[in-house]
Amino acid sequence: MIKLLQVCNVGNVVGGTAACAWSITKAFPDCKHHILFFSAMTEETQTAFAHCRKEAVSKLDGKIVRRIAPDIVIFHNTPRSKIREKLPCPTIQYLHSKITPAFSDLTIACSNWLANRYPDTPEVCLQGVPRPISPEKMESRFLKGELTIGRICTPQLRKWPEESIAFYNFLSKEHPKANWEFVGCPETMRLQLRDACRNRATFLQGGWLSRSQLWRWDAMLYHHPHLTESFGRTVAEAMRAGCIPVVDHQGGFREQIVEGSGFLCLSPEEFSQAVSILKTPNVRCVRSQYCRKHADSLFSFKVFRKNLLHFF
Repeated sequence: MIKLLQVCNVGNVVGGTAACAWSITKAFPDCKHHILFFSAMTEETQTAFAHCRKEAVSKLDGKIVRRIAPDIVIFHNTPRSKIREKLPCPTIQYLHSKITPAFSDLTIACSNWLANRYPDTPEVCLQGVPRPISPEKMESRFLKGELTIGRICTPQLRKWPEESIAFYNFLSKEHPKANWEFVGCPETMRLQLRDACRNRATFLQGGWLSRSQLWRWDAMLYHHPHLTESFGRTVAEAMRAGCIPVVDHQGGFREQIVEGSGFLCLSPEEFSQAVSILKTPNVRCVRSQYCRKHADSLFSFKVFRKNLLHFF
């Protein structure tokens, strides 16, 4: 049985690269898995990786690798500063953002957009994501009168720009009957966002299981004027739940969304136009079904396994 060792920078499965490492463990249930984190693991992370051996370390060297004895090591965005020697087994660097990566035998990137930011243009492997767990009791999103539009993101201020206030003020003015939900929104922004959404905003705690909300939402909206995402895991997860993504026309999003599966927007006006289109129930239904079909063909664990095996 093949043993995979994966290396993650942060011991938090919510957001970051540990979620991709978790997906690899699910795409390869026939392998033994050992996960190393360069920081302490959260309780949620320990639960998510209960099926794996795992530990927190300050660095990675040949001595640790010989102890674990893996067949392959996968670095997840591991910087050169963390590993200063060649390890005694084959290594793959899986890039998730622009860094100075640790040396490896092979380098792959999570999107073409990211690959093109490196001079050697590594090959690309899109991440696989789970289909979110569906709530036991759930009203059909196609029978509701008003749209429910959500945003789900890690509760870090850099992920929630100040410009969001004016952005949602504009959208809620254009669409006064829409309901807005926010998962992971920092406490410091909630009052302003509630006012911007004309008291039609709901705030939900972020967590590993928060993605179940995607089954209730008609659309998942993401706009950030300063931060370009290499790959949107929540975009892929939304589509696998039939939730239609309405996102910035930039970064890895452009490789994930095709005509009919979502909306790529360049301005607040284009975001508003997308919301207007989704007000028609039949349009929502058709696009939702296509989202699931498209996402299953790109982001399922079966497809992820096949794509990764190309590099093993």
